[in-house]
Amino acid sequence: MLFGVVAYRKHPILWPIFLILTPLAVILHSVGALWGVVSPVENFEVTEKVTADVIEQANDLNQGALAEHEGTDRLLRESDDEFEEGIFTDDG
Repeated sequence: MLFGVVAYRKHPILWPIFLILTPLAVILHSVGALWGVVSPVENFEVTEKVTADVIEQANDLNQGALAEHEGTDRLLRESDDEFEEGIFTDDG
């Protein structure tokens, strides 16, 4: 979790919240996995996927920006030095 808050550039004031809630998240995830073993899903539906063109248009990106992106830098944030202040968001 510590590596995650650093990688997602969450503001350091939020770090204790994530670190304290990590054991709870692990327990809930384990209970959900156990429930999946005890009562497996009988039907499964997938959501409609959004194309890269729609994402680029909605975020005012140049055409082909997603295809050219190697995944190491952010596409939407103004500065790589900004911290995230929202707990559950990853937008700049």
